[in-house]
Amino acid sequence: MDIRIALLLGIVLLIASPVALTTDVPRDSTTTITPDVGYGDEDASGRASAKGDLNHDGVITQADALIALQMAVRGEYSKDADVSGNSMVTSLDALLILQTTYRGCRIVADEYTVDVADTITVPIRVEGGVDIGSLGLNITFDPTLLSVKSTQDGAFDSTTINPEADIGVVKVIAYQAANPGLNGNFAVAEIVFEALGVGESPIDLEIVTLTDSSPQVNHLTHSICNGTVTICQT
Repeated sequence: MDIRIALLLGIVLLIASPVALTTDVPRDSTTTITPDVGYGDEDASGRASAKGDLNHDGVITQADALIALQMAVRGEYSKDADVSGNSMVTSLDALLILQTTYRGCRIVADEYTVDVADTITVPIRVEGGVDIGSLGLNITFDPTLLSVKSTQDGAFDSTTINPEADIGVVKVIAYQAANPGLNGNFAVAEIVFEALGVGESPIDLEIVTLTDSSPQVNHLTHSICNGTVTICQT
């Protein structure tokens, strides 16, 4: 059986099992948790490991998802395995790690339909993120159809948004400063546009950089889902 199928079956069984629900131990529990060798913050060479890289081989693979699943069954804790950020290791963490081996995270802009002179808020989102430490991207649009009215920061500690409205580009640089890398689904930024005329403007995303929060600043696998704004006559 393919290891991914086996892992998915194991995750499903763990989620469905009422016994498994009692094996997850929160970090702030009175129970003492002693992680196994190999689940620490550093590998044998003393280098800090990336979130989700549980065997410390420098890449996130199906083997890491299997380790997370085994930890969930045994009720063990490691902050490297806690990719969901809920202070415990569960089957959800194994599933998130497994998802990264398929396609990494997604950077998403949705599709909208508005009337001329309307304003529309377009969030740029990350889906399925694991330990995201920095993200730089360019958002391009048709400046004859859309005008940038305002911008709003997202979930990162620090975000710089630079609209170059005359050429139809919004540049975003975001990173984690004091806090750990971001996980799961979250907004990177929100752009408020005004619809200027009838037509269809793309909301195209170009990823300049996408890295984890480790000292190695590893580049992350990702996919892009571009959006559109369709503008109709009032």
